[in-house]
Amino acid sequence: MTDTFLFVDEPEEVILDGEPWKILIVDDEPDIHEMTKLALGGVQYKNRSLTFLHCYSGEQAKKMLAEVENIAVILLDVVMETNHAGLEVAKYLREELNLNIVRIILRTGQPGTAPEADVIQNYDINDYKNKTELTYSKLQTSIISALRSYNDLSNSVSIHHALAKIKLCMEALLSVASSEAFFNVLALSLPTTLPLFSLHPKGSVEFGIIVVNSHEHHFIEQSDDFEINFNKHFSSFFKQVDEKHKNIFIETRSIHFIYKSDEDESILLLLNYSDIADIEEQNLLMSFSNDISILCSNVCLKESLAVINTNLESKVSERTFELMQATKRAEQASLAKSQFLSNMSHEIRTPMNAILGFTQLMKLANNITSDHSDTLDKIMKAGQHLLEIINDVLEISKIEAGAMTLKKSTFELVSLVNDINQMFLMRCKEQGLSWHFDNQLEHAEYVIGDQGKVRQILINLLSNAVKFTDEGEVSLILSEPENGVFQFEVLDTGPGISESELSTLFTIFTQGKAGEDKGGSGLGLVIALKQAKMMGGNLEVKSVLGKGSQFCFSTPLARSDVKTIPQIEKKLMRIRCKPKRKLRVLSVDDNPNNREVLAKLLHSCNIEVVEACNGKEAIERLESQVFDIAFIDLLMPVMRGDEAIEVIRKELKLDKLICIAISAFSLSHEVKHFYQIGFNQFIAKPYHFSEIFKCILQYFPDDFDSTYESNDDLLSTETTKEFVLTDFNISESVINQLRTSAEINRLSHVKSILADLELQEPENKPLAEHLLRFIDNYDMDGLILAIKEISYD
Repeated sequence: MTDTFLFVDEPEEVILDGEPWKILIVDDEPDIHEMTKLALGGVQYKNRSLTFLHCYSGEQAKKMLAEVENIAVILLDVVMETNHAGLEVAKYLREELNLNIVRIILRTGQPGTAPEADVIQNYDINDYKNKTELTYSKLQTSIISALRSYNDLSNSVSIHHALAKIKLCMEALLSVASSEAFFNVLALSLPTTLPLFSLHPKGSVEFGIIVVNSHEHHFIEQSDDFEINFNKHFSSFFKQVDEKHKNIFIETRSIHFIYKSDEDESILLLLNYSDIADIEEQNLLMSFSNDISILCSNVCLKESLAVINTNLESKVSERTFELMQATKRAEQASLAKSQFLSNMSHEIRTPMNAILGFTQLMKLANNITSDHSDTLDKIMKAGQHLLEIINDVLEISKIEAGAMTLKKSTFELVSLVNDINQMFLMRCKEQGLSWHFDNQLEHAEYVIGDQGKVRQILINLLSNAVKFTDEGEVSLILSEPENGVFQFEVLDTGPGISESELSTLFTIFTQGKAGEDKGGSGLGLVIALKQAKMMGGNLEVKSVLGKGSQFCFSTPLARSDVKTIPQIEKKLMRIRCKPKRKLRVLSVDDNPNNREVLAKLLHSCNIEVVEACNGKEAIERLESQVFDIAFIDLLMPVMRGDEAIEVIRKELKLDKLICIAISAFSLSHEVKHFYQIGFNQFIAKPYHFSEIFKCILQYFPDDFDSTYESNDDLLSTETTKEFVLTDFNISESVINQLRTSAEINRLSHVKSILADLELQEPENKPLAEHLLRFIDNYDMDGLILAIKEISYD
């Protein structure tokens, strides 16, 4: 060693922060220990001094490393009791103690015994120094560099541990359903979560959760003895914390904003550390408190929605009862439905799955009466109708979230518009309106686009035109004002729209005066506009109050080289497992009604079904039994479906098991996630039985016999022909019965009268089938108008 190493200037006296860095010197020469202490005695890093630990053999070093924590740097000799004693210490440190953040500086006076290239390659050390070349300045530089690396790694590990603690706390908070439970769980979690950064000792943080308003405050939860010095330490700072300034730190104390109620009460988290929190702890606290604030807001919002939904259900029951008592309650029922829908979430899909599922099961039975069949039809249609409206609400949320996609295909545009022309020719005739369709295209146009959205927009606009026009004319004009851009104009001679109402016409859940009179949810035009814009087009409106309105929908559609259109897919009605074939299904759902629906459906197909009420039970069944396919719900207690699929694929290694996700979570980004985590397919709740049939046939096509909808049935649902009501003649008494039943919404009685009419007067069967279509489409106004046109004796 040189003189520079041996003699160090006397350091100036400074005030140091925190515990000294622990430096372990491992060398069998005592002089090396003394000279190292002399050289590094005045070294400081981050305003912390050094303290030295001494070992004189490899075995002593191993024992000390196993017992002493937070050693930052080891100055390690190679040749001690053996030629490789130091290298064995390095290997023991890394492989047996797993101390990967401790920095190892290897010092050797015999480099030939442990060549630098071999040691660096074969041992996890951080630096290699020859004692003969290690001057004071080089030793100091090596120590500072090693401490910097150790400090960075130590902070990284501490932050990782802190984030893990935050995650555990958030998971506990996510499991609660009420604000009271939320703060109870938070109070139980804080002692094990704080401090977040490992440099602060455990149990060194006191806390209080307090409600504050302009007049008073009170504690919700607190640690022991927290309130003793509360006023002195905290109360004067309350007004400085709000939704914009969420965190404040005052010496050892901090205040964090959690939630502000509708009653202008703030909920704050108060913390008192045993010493001043460093910047890392403060940053983590701000993130932690923000996460708590978000989860608290969600819980409080759920509580508010629960109260709203409870009140809403009461209103719906009241309106429904009134609707059954008198014919004038239809408008009130429409209002109640709109209020219901404005607060509804997709959670209704789960009970709706049971309702529609049991209805479909009863329809499959061979021994139900005609009246019961009519009642089941009414339940089925009502459920599907409600689901469509809920889907409108979800459609809005999908559009706003950017999750809606276009389903492009080749279709013939003129044929599509002609179908709509035929539909509204009948609607206008039944309502006493003139209908005009002007097709300005010269020939068939095979185009590429989302024909479902084009059809939906046109039906929406034309339905509004017919609904709001009491007399006069409704028109549809199809044109191509510029190459590849098609325009659809819908004109009516209705009441028109005022300037003030035009400004809010495309606002969600907003209706003009005419809309309030006629009913509706206020969603159709909003969805139509957003769909038009998504296709690269637009929807514009012009209107003169008292004279009528003109809606102009335009969209670009690329022309297709393909001149053939795919055939309409037939509906799959039933499947049955072939003789000598066997299929075993595992049905996993926490809702017993949903399990029962699926089990009964599959039993009717000669399929064996085993049930489980959560993911854990499903795993137990799969460990002991063999299944061909599993239908798994996503949101369940104990173990969720997404957690179960991970165990099925990664732990049980059941890669060939067909796993179908069945869930009410059906937005596009959610469905994509289900495929990514291991599911083979996804079916949204509520589902139609044909979806289950198609799914099974997809994977087991040779094991089942199938029954499809007949061509006649298919065509009757896809084609609407002009129907002349005056060509039919029935008795005046039957007409009066039909009109009276339709006006008071007794749909089952209407169906019964039409069934008797078909049986007693076969020549009037087409008339009965035509009137039934109004019921299927929930068009009561159209049904009443049609009955009025029928001739009678």
